[in-house]
Order: sequence, then structure tokens, then C-alpha cells
Amino acid sequence: MNIEYTKSYDNTLKKIKKHRKEYKNLEDIKLKITNHNSFQDLCNNPIMTTIYNFKRLKYKNNEFWSFNLEKNGGVIRLIVKPAKDNKTLIFVYISYNHYKDFSPNKIKFYDE
Repeated sequence: MNIEYTKSYDNTLKKIKKHRKEYKNLEDIKLKITNHNSFQDLCNNPIMTTIYNFKRLKYKNNEFWSFNLEKNGGVIRLIVKPAKDNKTLIFVYISYNHYKDFSPNKIKFYDE
């Protein structure tokens, strides 16, 4: 799979470097994502769903998915969205407060 980034993701990425363990987990997730062929393969991978708690968000945010960057129930999450081609994953945002600081309306893309 390919990875694309939003402006919102790049802006929130700066803060994660202070959190060494979570930053390392983010790098591991990136590597693992690129080893998958499609979004469906990623969803079916038990390592991603178990270790990184990869899951779909609920209610108004149901077009987004998240990874837990702390592995053990922490509040820092990587929020992603599958692209229409199903072979690209868009890194949308890093939430530092269990989604409370995330709003789909505030996402900024590079092509805007």
C-alpha cells in the first residue's frame, strides 16, 4: 500500500517526536502498512487489529479508522482513511486526547 499525508497530519506529527515510544510505534505501523497490497489485507491482519487496535471509528466519524500508538490502551491515536483506490491509506491526523481533539471538518489537505 501507498501512504499519503494531509497537512493536518504533518502539523500534528511535530508533537509526536516528544513521545519516543509512540513515535517508534508510528514508524513500525508505516512499515507494516507498506507491506500490504490493499486496505482489505490490512483490515484482515491480526497483528494490526490486536497489537495496534486498528479499528473503524463510530458514528459521524465512521469513514475514518485509527491505530493506537501506545499499544496498551493509551490516548494517542493515528487517524487514517482509505483512499478510493483501496491501495492507498491517507494519514489524516494524530489525536493526543482520544479523538476529542479531532474533527473531520478541520482536516486540511495539500490539494486545497
